[in-house]
Amino acid sequence: MHLGGSVRVLPLFLAAIANAQVGDVTVRLYDETDGSSSLLDDEDLRDYFGIANCDCGPPVRAEIDVGSLSGVSATTDVDIRGGANCDSDDKAVRNGCLDLGSFDYDLFAAGTQQTSFQLWELTDDCAAHEEDFGIYALVDETQDGTFEGVGVRSFPVDTSVPAVPLPDGEPSGGDGAVRVAWDPPDGEILGKTGGYQVFCARDGDPVFKSGTFERKYATALTECPDLFGAPSGLSDLDPAYLCSDLVTGQSARISPLQNGAAYDFYVVAVDDLRNPSGLVPLGSATPEATDDFYARYVQAGGPADGGFCSLSGGRPGLGAAIFALCVLVLLRRRALIVLVAMLAARPALAAEENRYASPQHFAAEVKFGPYLPDVDGQFPNGRTPYQDVFGNDSSLLTQFELDWQFLRTPIGSVGAGLLYGFFSESAAALAADGTRSEADETSLRAHTLGALLVLRADALWRYAHVPLVPYGKIGLDYYIWWVTEGDGSVANCPDDCPFSDDPQSVKARGGAWGWQVSPGLALLLDVLDPQAAKLLDTEIGINHTYLFVELLIADVDNFGSATNPTLHLGDRTWTAGLAFEF
Repeated sequence: MHLGGSVRVLPLFLAAIANAQVGDVTVRLYDETDGSSSLLDDEDLRDYFGIANCDCGPPVRAEIDVGSLSGVSATTDVDIRGGANCDSDDKAVRNGCLDLGSFDYDLFAAGTQQTSFQLWELTDDCAAHEEDFGIYALVDETQDGTFEGVGVRSFPVDTSVPAVPLPDGEPSGGDGAVRVAWDPPDGEILGKTGGYQVFCARDGDPVFKSGTFERKYATALTECPDLFGAPSGLSDLDPAYLCSDLVTGQSARISPLQNGAAYDFYVVAVDDLRNPSGLVPLGSATPEATDDFYARYVQAGGPADGGFCSLSGGRPGLGAAIFALCVLVLLRRRALIVLVAMLAARPALAAEENRYASPQHFAAEVKFGPYLPDVDGQFPNGRTPYQDVFGNDSSLLTQFELDWQFLRTPIGSVGAGLLYGFFSESAAALAADGTRSEADETSLRAHTLGALLVLRADALWRYAHVPLVPYGKIGLDYYIWWVTEGDGSVANCPDDCPFSDDPQSVKARGGAWGWQVSPGLALLLDVLDPQAAKLLDTEIGINHTYLFVELLIADVDNFGSATNPTLHLGDRTWTAGLAFEF
């Protein structure tokens, strides 16, 4: 739709872009809202020439500047055309462009010349277009289709609506939230659709305060309400009903909502020029309370009330400080060991140094293995909150280790190591009746830190050329753990929290001290290709490469402290990986 005559000049939006010049002809575009004008960049223009501004009909001012063109007489016409390919050699194509007038060439000596146009004129009364248009200034001295000067300012025009998305199942209720999902139109993933916005209503009324979410679409009602009236209701895509910002994926979790209340949900597709598709109903859902893992843990009688470094009264940051102190003590003791060992084993050290083409002082490992934390082991009443939420399947433990081999003996190397790892387990949250929520997910995650003393007995290889290296590790561990609730944030204590009258103040995160012992066996890979192993040593400095498997016996429960309880995160498991000595 569009309005004719003088009505079109009411709303004026700037559609301005930087200069584009071929030869000595330059075209600029302006919008003169409220009688003023300013020049905007390409980014501003990209969302201007869409359906809303076509319907509203704001005029755009084109400003043309022609410099000195040799061989052009003063009375030569500078023709202004609007459309696509208006500088084509094909006269029929040029004549199909919108004629925006012409000026004698000598008029430009006094300054720039101006003309105005409206988008609906370029697009055949807002017919569907999706292409680049432009405003052209053409100088043809001989009228033979050969231009002595051409100026053009191109801009994208999109007056076609994106296809509607398709519902993907019914909305599902979670704790104070609802998850909605949709499929892209006709399988489209990265095409015309730039994103989606979700609308919702409760008993026909808006749910959120106006302005909570940013409107990323434009209609004639939102852009020029003085002409057509302000949007009112879902059918008008009233922004008051918005329930999300722009979503680039194919689902959204809408929150906060009231448990027990029914909500209706809708979605529109939005393209890069802010054109919206039609409104698509997604269905209705009612949020319901769910339990994350920490809630089930506390309800089962779990004593961990969160907090870091609980062995030291729960003061934040002290756990890391104590861990660093332990490492420092280990290093200082190591230095004393080195001094004594250097006196006792100096001949062996010298002999070993000569065995390698490059010095060997470090070992690095990357390893993976199953991990099932023994959380349920701390419940003498037989309750199993971890199993109830996550089941009995192990999660993946990933660890990285760096050792400093500060001492070499006839048996092998002695080193001090630092260990970092991570594991995570997730599952759908549980409703009060024990069913799984389709909207909420809960997770237990942990960073694992360790300070190790490592003995690698490589004497079998050095003296008997058997490519097996048994080794052992013992160390101090500190695990940083946290539990997430449905929206991905750190969970709080449940409403009936036994630790505080303010459940929101008790966060499901903390630290746990412990110890570990890890015997293992490594296979020296150098024997598979000795020449490649030698080249790796001389060129890069990697002395040896190993494939290994090791047992992991970890007891991480604050050493069984009853006054500072935490989650029991230890396990008896195995890991396997690659090791490099360098």
